[in-house]
Amino acid sequence: MSKVQRQNIGVPTQSLKRDPESTSEILTHWLSSALGLTGEFRITSIDVPGGSGVSSETLIVKAMLNGAPKSYVIKCDTPNGLYMNADLRQQYNVVDVLKVKSDVPVPAVYGFENDDSLLGQSFYVMECIDGKVPADNPPFHLNGWVVDLTISERRAMFSSAIESLVAVHRTNVDSLAFLQRPERGVSGFDQEFSYYLDYGLWAAPEGLPVVVQRAIDWLKANYPDSTPTGLSWGDARLGNMSFQDLRCNAVLDWEMVSLGGAELDLAWWACMDRATTVSLGIPRLEGVGSPAELVAGWEDVIGRKAENMRFYLAFNAYRLAVIVLRLSRMLKNAGRLPAESEWMLHNNTGMQYLATMLDLEPAGEITQPWPGMD
Repeated sequence: MSKVQRQNIGVPTQSLKRDPESTSEILTHWLSSALGLTGEFRITSIDVPGGSGVSSETLIVKAMLNGAPKSYVIKCDTPNGLYMNADLRQQYNVVDVLKVKSDVPVPAVYGFENDDSLLGQSFYVMECIDGKVPADNPPFHLNGWVVDLTISERRAMFSSAIESLVAVHRTNVDSLAFLQRPERGVSGFDQEFSYYLDYGLWAAPEGLPVVVQRAIDWLKANYPDSTPTGLSWGDARLGNMSFQDLRCNAVLDWEMVSLGGAELDLAWWACMDRATTVSLGIPRLEGVGSPAELVAGWEDVIGRKAENMRFYLAFNAYRLAVIVLRLSRMLKNAGRLPAESEWMLHNNTGMQYLATMLDLEPAGEITQPWPGMD
């Protein structure tokens, strides 16, 4: 199979088909009531954004209020989705707290709806940020608005992304106590580690591949003496940031949020960066820093060194491996996994990273070795 075929399997996990007329009627009533809108309010369009995201349903609602344009984003719950025990209300609460009690740029949230008789599942409504998001499909290193920037403009964008990442990690977590899972461990990272061990069993109930099992053994044997409790964004990457005038004006997608700490985000960023560029043979855009440059810039701004990065990189390669196993099984069960993407089930990028990072017996041919941080 060619590397081009691996760039985008082209099938999101959620693609509900809604009746535009009934959906518009429901949302018109809900928005008018929940937001206390007065005057003439009508919805002009409801769209599903393209280019990013595979795990949840997002609706972009455009409307007119007394002749003025308004836009809203609606995030819908996804039962039996990509993440085990995903909690949409928790994501809403995180963004709500961050908007008021942190320097993290996030959209304003307008309300949460538990009544699943309206849209088929619970949902929440938030501000539609006026900005541009680097696309996943096709990767923004290949084409799109980031390609059109100058090198110095990309550097400015990347620098702003680092500042926003630091803002996440400087957030006081006292107001985020609802993220605690004490039954899973003492520190926030202990809890996240426990969650993903269970996630692996949930993602592959018939049994994990041997290379993943060996990686778990390595992680347990090399577990840090001290682990942090601090806000971790989760799916930390440029593709989950919005930019306006080269400044990050929104940190998006909090489905993987935890109290696992900063290094968890740095290592995830590194794994996702490499999995969507070097490992696919995609040349990087000059000015968009490498993972090594991200960590160095982060250290400079936050004023400390990143710790135990080899461990966190291995753990995030494990997370990548088991999340892709879950995604590929969802698609296969739905009859939507292309034949050329069967590799995701048996020898995916995360599994190959684990084999080469930790010198483990691979599950198959190594076509995507861990390329390092530079």
